[in-house]
Amino acid sequence: ASATRDNLSLIAVVLGSPTSQIRFNNASKLLDYGFANYAVVQGTKKGESFGNVDVSKGAQDNVEAVAQEDFQRLVTKDKKGALEVKPQLPNQVIAPVNKGDKIGELHIYIEDEKVGTVNLIAKDKVDRIKPWAMFMVMLKMWTMS
Repeated sequence: ASATRDNLSLIAVVLGSPTSQIRFNNASKLLDYGFANYAVVQGTKKGESFGNVDVSKGAQDNVEAVAQEDFQRLVTKDKKGALEVKPQLPNQVIAPVNKGDKIGELHIYIEDEKVGTVNLIAKDKVDRIKPWAMFMVMLKMWTMS
């Protein structure tokens, strides 16, 4: 038997039952036990933002860091609220940065135990600033001081 509730899909296998009714009842008990004691927690979703990273020598000042993939974990219900995500991003990256380039990592913990890592990638492309554009920025900064 199989069933799905709240993003949790379970399969129960019962062998050696004398009747189909007993087999059904036992499978139902197994599924009820699973749903009562376990849950799926979402660590991150693909594309979820975890901040911006400054881009040195880039046509843009920064690039958004997003999760490369979904992360879900099966946990006992008593640990459902214990999931913690910790992004690890550098202060700066150097242009050019391509869309999808790895620029950091997301470390996922349950009760201080690391249970997973997801790459944080650049959401957009950031080209290297052109020399004439850099000159204009420097000129603007010089005239402002």
